[in-house]
Amino acid sequence: MFQRYWPQDEEGFLINDTSEHLLPEVATTCGKKIFVFLSISFPDEVISFYIRGSAAWGNFDPKYSDLDFFVIAKSPGKRWDCPEDLKTFLEKLSLEYGVPIECNFASLPQGDFFSSRPYLGSQIKCFSLLLKGKDLSQEIPHMGIGPHLTPHHRWYQEDLSEFKQGPKTSKDIQAMAKLSLRVGFELVMENEQRFTSCLPLCAISFLNHFPECREEIKATLSVFEEPRRFEGVAKDKILSWWNWLEMELKGRKLDVRS
Repeated sequence: MFQRYWPQDEEGFLINDTSEHLLPEVATTCGKKIFVFLSISFPDEVISFYIRGSAAWGNFDPKYSDLDFFVIAKSPGKRWDCPEDLKTFLEKLSLEYGVPIECNFASLPQGDFFSSRPYLGSQIKCFSLLLKGKDLSQEIPHMGIGPHLTPHHRWYQEDLSEFKQGPKTSKDIQAMAKLSLRVGFELVMENEQRFTSCLPLCAISFLNHFPECREEIKATLSVFEEPRRFEGVAKDKILSWWNWLEMELKGRKLDVRS
């Protein structure tokens, strides 16, 4: 699995080093098809069309990665939603190419981009590659390490509660393991003063501050790679750590607008 902390300049600002040359062929092909669909189904709505995540960063892994596109739209009020007809199209495209595909809509913020939608601003400025439309990154200030990079904790408690309610598929287990590792990193990111989305590095960073959780973290990484292991002896350790994370989040004031 590709591992790195996100590059920073001498002042600590994050550097966007995404590149069209790093895109896997499947991302280029699907991106073109999605944009054609958007142009026909939502004429005059798309301001910018981006791809983010591992495909844009040069570490796409067919075993673990998905294709994560998003649209900056003219209509107000859109906050990471996906129209139903687009969902249907993406499901067919996912089956055709054998990779999970997402494409969400977000509205263009009014006024100062960073103050009104800091997480969205960070995604555009630091982690996304423009495929079509207007380049909005020049309107967003440089960003260092801060709460605008830490969204995952906001839905952790709800997802964990839902996870506990009944039997889950391998994908559900893998998604929960991934989310918990990201949340663990968010707890220590500002102390680390560096950013990563790589799960092993998220784990290492977390253990720099909570070494007593080593066995639980090791088990969670193992389950992410092989979800069937969740039903073995690791289950109690993992659930215990997930519950610990939930309690830790309740004791902290972590929040950021999307």
